[in-house]
Order: sequence, then structure tokens, then C-alpha cells
Amino acid sequence: MSQFPLIERFLQEIEHHPEDFIEWLEMQPEYAPLRKLAASSKGSNPPKPRREKLLDIIKRLLWIDPDTLHGSAHVDDTLTKDAKSTATIVSTATLINILTTYPFLQFSFAGMGLISTGLTAVTGVLLLVVSNEVGVAVVSRTARDRPGAKVALWGFTALNLILSLTAGPGTELLLNQSMLAEERAQELIEERVLAEFSLQRENALRQKENASALQAECDDVVEKLEALPPGAPNRDLLYNRAYGTWAERDRNWTQVDESLLPVCRRADRARDEAAQLEQQIDTNLEAINAQINQLGPLIFLKQTRSEIYSAHFDAQGNVKSGLELSRVAHESFWLRLITGQWASLGFAVFFFVISLITSGVAAYNLATYAKRKDVALSYDDSLYQIREEMFRAIERGLRNRR
Repeated sequence: MSQFPLIERFLQEIEHHPEDFIEWLEMQPEYAPLRKLAASSKGSNPPKPRREKLLDIIKRLLWIDPDTLHGSAHVDDTLTKDAKSTATIVSTATLINILTTYPFLQFSFAGMGLISTGLTAVTGVLLLVVSNEVGVAVVSRTARDRPGAKVALWGFTALNLILSLTAGPGTELLLNQSMLAEERAQELIEERVLAEFSLQRENALRQKENASALQAECDDVVEKLEALPPGAPNRDLLYNRAYGTWAERDRNWTQVDESLLPVCRRADRARDEAAQLEQQIDTNLEAINAQINQLGPLIFLKQTRSEIYSAHFDAQGNVKSGLELSRVAHESFWLRLITGQWASLGFAVFFFVISLITSGVAAYNLATYAKRKDVALSYDDSLYQIREEMFRAIERGLRNRR
């Protein structure tokens, strides 16, 4: 029984005149949910067919039940409609995020063999269920546990933001695998082919530095030679050191061992060899780039670097490693998005924006809906207790009339 005398007298009046109160309830549209609740509790529903049960399970996994977004103490038509609207917004946002993230999950688990498909599906369903359940927790906890509701709201927002950030790359994985394979091939060319030219250029640079050192030594000897007057005792010695003997002035030095060359002849050879090496590197690099531009990175690797191709691509030109493909998709998407190459992103940027907007709308809608007074009233335990006592008073009154 109630602790308040006024409520006690009200319940006694209901118990004495249950038919009048039932008639009054039936005439009040705001109490239609109560009549629906009372009607649903009469008798037991017939068992549902197995197919219908399965569909109900799938629906509960994919879609938030609007009845979980409010309590049962007091529910009017407006709250019922708004709960359905909120459930639709939140469920749609989460479903869009999961669908656009699914390719990312699929390729991330691709290397795990037979269990990859099942693991991808289970992970996707778990993310969907967790997101929806956290959304429900935002509403159910706001009236009773504000700190818990804030944590739930932050969790819902963070989870859906992460899913939104993978929506663009996930769409790229689904729709643009051929381009991602070309980008991975270009990475391998830069790492394994063009890197060889970097090493060659470093070698050429060392040769140029050696040639410069020899030239400096030559210049020093020549400077000393020119400073001596004709007939000086050391003049022939310095000349021989710089150029060789006077009799060898027209000699072909190309076949002479480097260790036997005079310093200036050695400087000339080092300079010529460094220039030739640099020219050869430029020529080879130009030819390689022309071949890459003509064939494309993937075909270039297949025709000229078969060992690299077979290690990273299958016969159809698909990237073997799902993790590598996912990484390339992420880096490619964000690079093109940040640099303004939106036209090349196509559907990827479309679904990314849609996912981001729906996630933001869902989080805002949850936050504002959960703070409504009618939502808090629906979770009011004292109001629920009064209603239950009222139902019991009607039941006692009807039983006493028999």
C-alpha cells in the first residue's frame, strides 16, 4: 500500500468502483498505451513459427527495439513515435557504418584461412550489437545514472566515429581494388627497383667527391709548379707528379692502371668516370620510368620483376595480403582526401560523408532524446509503483464483485 493518504484514498475509490475507472480510462486517449499493455497481458500468445522467430532474432540484432528507448511507467503517443524515430536514426547510422566497414574487416581477416569469413561476420555483428546497446544505455541510464549515461554517450560517439573513419577506406576496398593493387605495385617499385638507383647515385656521389679531392690535389701541385721559375730544380719533379714525364705528354692513359697515373691524369679519369656513371644512371632511370608509364606499375612488375610480383600478387593481379591492401586503402584515401583529390575518390568520399553525418545526427539525437522529461518520467519508479497498485486495486475490486 501507498505511504500517502491521498493516494491511499484514491486507490480505495478505484477498488470500490473499478468499472467506472475502467470506463474513464477507455475514454482518455493519453492512456491508450496502458490499455495496450493490459490487453497484451491477457492470456498467452500462440507460439510463433520458426521462420518468424528467426526473423525476430535478426531484426533485434540489426535494429533497436523502440520499446527499449523508454520505460513503462508513463508512455504517451508522442514518446512512442519519438522512440521509433530515434531507434530508426540510431539503427540506420550504425548499419551504414557496419556495411561500409565490413570490407575492411573482411580483408583484415583474409589471411586467417577458412575461419576468416565467419570471424568477419561475427565481428561485424558484435560491433553492430555493441553500438546499438550502448545507444540504448545512453537513454536508460540518463534518468538514473547521469555519469554512466555520459560514459555511454561518449562510447557511442567514439565507436561510431571510428567506424565512420573506416567507411571511406572500406568503400575503396570494395569498389577500387584494381587501383589499390596498382598503388601497391608502385610502392614496391619505389622500394625494390628505384631504390637501386638511389644506391647507384650514392656511389656516383662518392666518386664525384673522390674526383674533387684528386682535382684539389692536382691543383695544389700545379699551383706549386707554376710558382717555380724556369730551370728550378724541383720543376721537373712537380711536372712528373702532375702529368708524367715530358716524353709521355701525348700518351694514351686510358689503359694505364689507376695506381700508376700521375695525380692530374687520375683526377681527369675520376671526373670522367663519375660523369659517365651519372649519365648512365639517368639514362637507365629514364628508360625504367618510361616502361612503367607505358605498362603500368603492376604489369611492369609482372614482366620485369616476376619474383617481386609473385611474392605480393596472385595470378589475377590481386594483392595477396589483406592487411597490406587495407593499409594501402587507408593511406590512399586519406592522402587524396587531404590533398583535395575528391573526384578520384568517387563513392568512397560519398559514403564517408554519409557515415559521418548519420553518426553525428544519431549521437545528437540520442543525447537530446535521453534528456527529455517524458523519457525520464517513463522510468519513474514511484509512478510505476502507483500504476501497479492502481491495477491491483482494479483487480481486487472486480474480484470482490463476483
